[in-house]
Amino acid sequence: MSLTSGSLVRQILILSLVLFGFAAHSQEGKLVLNGNVTKEGQPLGEAEIKIFRLDGGLKYSYANNVGKFVTSLDLNTEYVVSVSEKGYATKTITVVTKVPSGAKGEYAQSVTLDLQRMRQDHKGNPVREETAGGVMFNEGAGAFVTVTRDISRIEEEMAAAAEAAKIREAARQKALVVARENARLDSIARARELFISDSIANWALRQEELKAAKEKSRIDSLAAVEAHLAKMKAKLAQQREQELSSEAKKLDDLAAAERERKRLAAVEAAKTDSIKNAQLSAADALAAAEKAKKDSIAEAKRLRELAEQAKQDSILAARDADKLSLQQEKEAERLKKLAEKDSAAAAKEAERLAAEAAKKLEDARKQAEADSLAGLKDAERKAAELAKQLEAVKKQAAADSLALTKDAERKAAELAKQLEDARKKAEADSLAVIKDAERKAAELAKQLEDAKKQAEADSLAAVKEAERKAAELAKQLEDARKKSEADSLAVVKETERIEQERLAALDAAKRQAEKDSIDAAKEAARVAVELAKELERQRKQAVTDSIASVKEAQRLADEAARLAEEAKKKAALDSVAEVKRLEVVAEQARVDSIAIAKEEARVERLREQEEAVRQEKARIDAIAAAKEASKQAEIARVREQRKENTLTITTDQKGGDVITTSVADIYNVKTTYKKVAHSWGDVFYYKGEAIITDALYKTELQNARNEVNPENVKE
Repeated sequence: MSLTSGSLVRQILILSLVLFGFAAHSQEGKLVLNGNVTKEGQPLGEAEIKIFRLDGGLKYSYANNVGKFVTSLDLNTEYVVSVSEKGYATKTITVVTKVPSGAKGEYAQSVTLDLQRMRQDHKGNPVREETAGGVMFNEGAGAFVTVTRDISRIEEEMAAAAEAAKIREAARQKALVVARENARLDSIARARELFISDSIANWALRQEELKAAKEKSRIDSLAAVEAHLAKMKAKLAQQREQELSSEAKKLDDLAAAERERKRLAAVEAAKTDSIKNAQLSAADALAAAEKAKKDSIAEAKRLRELAEQAKQDSILAARDADKLSLQQEKEAERLKKLAEKDSAAAAKEAERLAAEAAKKLEDARKQAEADSLAGLKDAERKAAELAKQLEAVKKQAAADSLALTKDAERKAAELAKQLEDARKKAEADSLAVIKDAERKAAELAKQLEDAKKQAEADSLAAVKEAERKAAELAKQLEDARKKSEADSLAVVKETERIEQERLAALDAAKRQAEKDSIDAAKEAARVAVELAKELERQRKQAVTDSIASVKEAQRLADEAARLAEEAKKKAALDSVAEVKRLEVVAEQARVDSIAIAKEEARVERLREQEEAVRQEKARIDAIAAAKEASKQAEIARVREQRKENTLTITTDQKGGDVITTSVADIYNVKTTYKKVAHSWGDVFYYKGEAIITDALYKTELQNARNEVNPENVKE
């Protein structure tokens, strides 16, 4: 009954460990290892399998009663699976679960761990561990396979094969580079030979072509110079014609100005004649007044008529004054328009001259571009300066004309205002005189009427007294008339003086505008002449430079032809010897390059062999060092894992029986082993409550001792 319960416990423990292995799997994909443990070909039941993970970790798996076990391993890592039995060499296999990138899923593989009795090596030492290949992924088959050879050796052979393939590829590439370089050198040599032969054959032809090209260039240069000279002559002739035309126009303008001056003088003379005629009319009026005075003594009615006539004459004089004022205003407006016209004509003339100068500058710039590129910037700069000067002259002439026009307008406005004031004053004075004359005439008529009545009533003395008073009254009227005429003449003279001042101002403004326009035209003509001189100087300089360039080009061409002829002769003499020398040098270079290539290849082979030996030794040393480091790391890791494990062994006597109790706390799993030596001589072994065999007791106790650090073993 105890045996059955012990087997059940072991099976539960095995199942829990298997389930724990499955639960611990957290990566995508796994490898299920189906194992079979045998001892010399016979199934070994209840065997303990240790599974070491190289990057850290240890787990156990237990075989069932027929030696079968199942465990689950993570992909893309490496495990060492081992099983031990007393008296037998520990059997170890390596399981590499690395799969290609992107491979997932569950894989399965079967392995057999067959324990053999411990053997001795050639030195007589016992061989305690044997390696039986392992499990690895075969990319060709797309699955895991079991191999009998050491996996590390297989990986080393694969790496060595890849390295050898890499070395072969490098050697092939190097040989290909050498072959390409040899082909390039051969091509250069053939090209050099072909060039020498072509140079000798085509030298004379190229020299003839060069001479013909030089001759053609010289003829073309001379033709271009002659054409340029002819063009410049035609341009100068055109400029002279334009200057003559401009001078003729200026003379015409001066003649027109002289005619206008004479016309104004004629107008002034006519005005003077009008004033004289007016003065003569005034004298006639005085004679008529005298006659009226004589007639007034005889007839009073005639005196009244004369008074009325005087009134009409005053009104006509006022109207004549108005007409004269209007004529003067019209004359002032005409002179103003004339001044504006002259100013506009002067401005147009300045614009025309500026346009002609700009056109000349543009033609000069284009000609300068065609003649010499070297003088282009200088001509453009001077043209810009001249255009700027002409623009300034144009603006100044326009400003002066505008100022003169504004001044003439201002003076004309002032004159018109003065004329209007004089007209109003004359009109007011005339009205006052007329009113006074009417008043006095009324008084005189009344007095005459009274005198007549008195004369009729009284006597001849009264008539004489009346005549005396009439004479006095006539004298007073004459004085009033003379005073009125004097006032009218003063107004007329003041008006004439103002008109003369206005005409003088307009004439001065006109003369100033003409002078400014003539000065601007002269300045523009002077600048144009200076520009023409400068352009002529540049043209002559360009012609001189072109002739010098042609001569220099001809000299250089002759010198080049001479040198080429000498080189041709020298090349003809040296070509054969040079060709032979080059052939010898090329052959020697080829032989030397072959020898150097062979020596470099031999040295490279020796270096590669030494490098391969060195790498192999370094690889073996690295593998040994890695194994030792892995072993030490595994020992340290196992010790770290085992630091909590304990083994306590106590011995008690109960009656005549000796009881040895061993309590193993392995990874928090307590197992109690007992050895009971009865007094009658029989010995029984227990694992918990189950009876086990002597061999199993010793094996498990030894295994427990192996899982506990020495300092944690208490006896």
